[in-house]
Amino acid sequence: MLMERQSFENVWDALEDTPAQSANMTMRSNLLIAIEQRVRKIGRAHV
Repeated sequence: MLMERQSFENVWDALEDTPAQSANMTMRSNLLIAIEQRVRKIGRAHV
């Protein structure tokens, strides 16, 4: 049995049930990435 191949704009589109949930998780992911980058930048400034 062959499965149909699907493509998605991002991983949350594939995992979440609704576009609203996908958008929410995309926003949260982007926020966490931004926080991580900021923390790393601050950490380098203190070395």
